[in-house]
Amino acid sequence: MRWIRTRKNIGSISGLSVIDLLITLSLMAILAGAVPATLAPVFDELNVERTKQQLLQIRNAMVGDIDKITSGSNRGEFGYVGNVGALPTVAHGGISALLTKPAALSNYAIVSTTRLGAGWNGPYLPSVFGLDWTKDAWGTALAYNPTATPATLTSYGADRLPGGSGPDSDIVVEIPTTRRRFNLYGVVSKAGGGSWTLPTQVELNDLDGSGGSSTSLVTLSGTNTFSFSNVSMGRRSVTLYVPTKAFATSTYGPFIIYPSSNEHLATITPTIAVSLEPEGEEPEGKKPEGEEPEGKK
Repeated sequence: MRWIRTRKNIGSISGLSVIDLLITLSLMAILAGAVPATLAPVFDELNVERTKQQLLQIRNAMVGDIDKITSGSNRGEFGYVGNVGALPTVAHGGISALLTKPAALSNYAIVSTTRLGAGWNGPYLPSVFGLDWTKDAWGTALAYNPTATPATLTSYGADRLPGGSGPDSDIVVEIPTTRRRFNLYGVVSKAGGGSWTLPTQVELNDLDGSGGSSTSLVTLSGTNTFSFSNVSMGRRSVTLYVPTKAFATSTYGPFIIYPSSNEHLATITPTIAVSLEPEGEEPEGKKPEGEEPEGKK
């Protein structure tokens, strides 16, 4: 069994993009049917490499490329999970949900009250000549288990059976929880310095795993800190209510959170009576956490 556990950047391999590599290996696999049997082991090794890269690309489509950074230090990709809030389920089509919108999911749209995008925003995988994303290089359907711990993508290798050795070995790519969920720790500070002294509730704006919104509410601690666990990985936001959401006299936010890892610390610095930026857009040069002057009274 071949396990691919290590984090690696597959955006460039020997000067080729991953898609270029998959196209090349796909063409070579097609040609394999016209070569003598003595060369079959060579093409099996090529198929192993193609399948490895294919599985890694599928994982990135599901949870984003953790090495891809946009402006500043913000991670730029969160894949399907970033838009929907969970891995594709078997009921939603598994790997096929990355290519075609499941009927049960809504189309991607910006939610104005949370400033989050929610819904299917694919396809998350490109069209590649000669490549069926749901099958390995030997033409066998990939096994996908989103409920395993960790979730897995599996090819059964050249013999198309579990186990084996050499090119017959299973090729397994894990999708660990740390790639798709994170814990958020935050502190609220007063603009201009000093401690935040107002009684406050903090609401997390997350996605529910079906492309809809979900919220969680906590009370700010005496040390002006808050935390939320098991948040779906992606661009998320928090809103502050003074003194409580039910009896709010002031509302601040929502403040955008870009998780940089599965343990993320955010500093929120509210200001008052400044209008929100246009829905779904971030002002140029503005940092995502704490420095945003959104807020209303």
